[in-house]
Amino acid sequence: KTLIQITVVNESSQSFSSYVINRSSTTERMHHGSRISVFPHNRSIIQLESYREDPVVSWTIQISNYGLLCHENGSDSRLPLMHDEDDGVDEINVAPGGMYHLIDDPENTPLTAEQYSTITLTIVKILQESGPYSDVWDTVLTRLSTDLVAGRNGKNLSKAYKKSEHLRSVRLPNWQNLYPSVRLELCVEDWVTQNIFSQSLIPGGVARIDVYWRALDRQPGGNTDQHTLCYTFDCTTQTVSLRIAQNWDSNLSRCEYRPANLSIKAANKDMDGPFRSFLMALRDLGFGDSDCTILDLISRDSDEYNTTWSSHEILVFLPKPWNTIANKQFPKSFRESIQQFLMANNRSGVKLPAGVAHKIFMFAAPLQYVPVSRLHQRYIPGPQYYVNRLGVHHDIQIQPTDVQCLVLQTVKDLVGMGRVNTWTDQPQCPARKDHELDEIVRDDPCVFDAPSCTLHPFYFNFPAQNCVLPEVV
Repeated sequence: KTLIQITVVNESSQSFSSYVINRSSTTERMHHGSRISVFPHNRSIIQLESYREDPVVSWTIQISNYGLLCHENGSDSRLPLMHDEDDGVDEINVAPGGMYHLIDDPENTPLTAEQYSTITLTIVKILQESGPYSDVWDTVLTRLSTDLVAGRNGKNLSKAYKKSEHLRSVRLPNWQNLYPSVRLELCVEDWVTQNIFSQSLIPGGVARIDVYWRALDRQPGGNTDQHTLCYTFDCTTQTVSLRIAQNWDSNLSRCEYRPANLSIKAANKDMDGPFRSFLMALRDLGFGDSDCTILDLISRDSDEYNTTWSSHEILVFLPKPWNTIANKQFPKSFRESIQQFLMANNRSGVKLPAGVAHKIFMFAAPLQYVPVSRLHQRYIPGPQYYVNRLGVHHDIQIQPTDVQCLVLQTVKDLVGMGRVNTWTDQPQCPARKDHELDEIVRDDPCVFDAPSCTLHPFYFNFPAQNCVLPEVV
């Protein structure tokens, strides 16, 4: 048998231990046909020597780090890298007796932790938009600063990102690291009063309610299976729309439809109906921020099927009234129309009283919906969960108040939602059963490849089918 010896010579001042060859020592005797993996952290030389003179057909060196190029000793031309899709590594065909240099590629440098976080957040925000998603990476390039993407195109940026996933923060589950950066900010202006809030949360009122259930950072059976569900209730029309996003191992699908049974409940005019009970509980909750946690005492790790929802968020939106201060937040075309109206009015010589002019503007202004109330229930793992057993993850429980419990219970009764496995598997909760019955009226889902199996939309930042209103500001 022909044996190959691989010697790595360090060209930098760093210690030799930064190189790993076959996860063993720096010199290995390998049988012909074995695969040798090299994990350099900085530039290195790889030298191949034959112990015997028997011919060797070929050897392949795998490069798992991104941003490296290779050239043979004495030559300035780089050797072509072949990408192995199955293993996700680059490979170079080499011959025994040769000496090869691995050096940093100045045109494709690895991402820093800060760059990785910036790109991650940018991708999530793109996934929360209406689309289309023909090429997410080209869109990412247009959103990032010139310094960050200098010399890169969509293909090598994608490759650099995937090679840098080890930079992801592990302080918390991935979604909890991302959520604070995408979390919708509530409007806290003086026009939001409890009286206006309560009057809006009645059948025929002007409130819009988004109810989210999110199942994130799940790998049941070893496959990523993440879900974001959003039920949008329009009090004005007493209608409801459901939007769904699912990420199955980077295959992200999205659909929207009006659930039939739930639409009947929302349109019910009975005073003690489930929709009215939900609205009444929201009125008692009031406007402003509200948080609580739920302790999962069943699931032991992220591979479990039977888990609670990672995040359950209820948002109430109200239309922002027009005034001279808020004017600049309205579309440019509307502001120009107001200016033209005022100029024409002045030229006519008949000046309208300010109060009358303001009422005209409020009547004509497009509705700009803003969030004014939030109840967010966040999941935390119980003592049986593996990170708690290792003493890695600690969290503080926030017990829900009686009013919060009432809101959570009334929306659960209204929609019929159970634990995550009752939505994804068996036995099915009432919400999932309704979803299956509605299959014949649903449009084919929009399906595309997500940039990463770990990334998923938190919100749907575009109007639902039952809200024929401008996008939320």
